[in-house]
Amino acid sequence: MKKYKIPSYYPAPEREYIILSIQEFIAAYNKYLSKSVEPNFDLVFQQWFDSEYRYNDIPQGEEFYAQSTDIDIEYPDGTTKHFKIPVVGKSREEEESDLVKNMNDYDILMECHMEWTGGTWNTFSIKLEDDEEFNPKKIKAIGKYGLIIDYTYTGEYLFESEDDYELTDGYISVFSSIFYNGSIHKINLEDLRSNLEAKEVPMVPDRVLNYLIDDIKNQE
Repeated sequence: MKKYKIPSYYPAPEREYIILSIQEFIAAYNKYLSKSVEPNFDLVFQQWFDSEYRYNDIPQGEEFYAQSTDIDIEYPDGTTKHFKIPVVGKSREEEESDLVKNMNDYDILMECHMEWTGGTWNTFSIKLEDDEEFNPKKIKAIGKYGLIIDYTYTGEYLFESEDDYELTDGYISVFSSIFYNGSIHKINLEDLRSNLEAKEVPMVPDRVLNYLIDDIKNQE
């Protein structure tokens, strides 16, 4: 057997999008409030994402920004060659747009990231029979949420991850938006707790929802 490898030179972010109802939004906040170092919504939801989603095989990989990407391939004889291959999958912006199109009024979109600022992602390798000719033109990258999560060869998932990643200096970011009246509106998670307290809004789903909608109307 001959082994061909696609090495990684960059970190691999983790990315997930979750749609919640206002009831689920408040329930998640209340559940993880005691586990957060501070009561701010952004910090509480970082804990929520880390505990409930990060270890559920969410999309992770190197980022891509176009319909093609550059890779190196290490050949069995030790040489390395550079290629440009197509990416099958939508960009992060296109995926976000598709999610928003399917949202209903008062749905809350949670955009969650685990960013790694150092290290490298997994090497992907494929083994072929000794008499089988390797053709790099048969390789395609598979994209999800703007991340390359896998590779195919002749349309099949023949590449295997070597799980040799070394990722360092990671941090979680969570952003939130609410769908209302045909469009998406950002929720300021960092200041939401203090704003609710200033308005004496109790942590009750309907009351919090009314505050969010009134805030949108006041900004129009």
